[in-house]
Amino acid sequence: MRFVIGIDSGGTHIVAQVISLDGEVLSTYQAGQGNLLVNFEETKNNLVKVLEEIGHDYALTSCEGIVIGIAGAETAGGAPALLKHLSKSYAGPIELMSDATLGLWNTLEGANGILAIAGTGSAVFAKQEHHILRVGGWGYLIGDEGSAYDIARRTLQAITHFQDTQEAPVFVQLFLDQTPAQTVNELVSRVYSMSRKEIAEFAMITAALAEQDDTAKSIIEQAATALADQVGLMITRVNPDGPLKVAESGTVLLHNKTYRQAFEKAIKNQQSNVQFLTTTRNNACGAFYWFKAKEGN
Repeated sequence: MRFVIGIDSGGTHIVAQVISLDGEVLSTYQAGQGNLLVNFEETKNNLVKVLEEIGHDYALTSCEGIVIGIAGAETAGGAPALLKHLSKSYAGPIELMSDATLGLWNTLEGANGILAIAGTGSAVFAKQEHHILRVGGWGYLIGDEGSAYDIARRTLQAITHFQDTQEAPVFVQLFLDQTPAQTVNELVSRVYSMSRKEIAEFAMITAALAEQDDTAKSIIEQAATALADQVGLMITRVNPDGPLKVAESGTVLLHNKTYRQAFEKAIKNQQSNVQFLTTTRNNACGAFYWFKAKEGN
């Protein structure tokens, strides 16, 4: 039986899937972290390990291709060396791309369209045939509009603004009650000793408070609109002449109802003929759609 292998190689773990040429996921495997920026050697070893496990269960000579979406592929600079190393052990074709590009193939099922990602960071991608475009994703110091970090930043800016103006909305105390800090000054002091991920987790507090507090709701909606504006920039670049597919991904976008409603409303204000897509498939399945498109050429 012929098959393809899709590998979603991310910062926390690697998911590999053996997929039949009909699109059926035959087996799933996991390994440790897979971000080239975090650790090249560890990522390389984890990928080799998971491919060896697959090789124990399947004849790799029946594999039509291995497609790896890997975090850090576009910025770490180690992708060519990784490809060279893997090619020594596996004779079949190997395609390396970013994990976001693999997600684009998966969520859009190979169709043209846009993918908006809002997790700890954010970015917007578009697929036009085999061309991949990007807007945003410039990191938490410069951009990542609409991300969890952005929500946390907007929250802290609102809280310190209220402190400066001597306003005392209920939101400030509600937020403080969900942290170890007793005062705004103590909260800010703690922030400057926290990691980016820890700061981004403040977004969960704001999101929960949005159900009962207008200030929190406004912060969430502003962040969602900021991501929608990034999608708007992408729309002007791809200039769709028909129905537009917009895939949604990332914990912020998928798990926050207030955020998602504001995001979709803002998109519809820019593009009336739009279809929103989500998927529960692991992004490793993007390998199947990539293979189908390649075979069609």
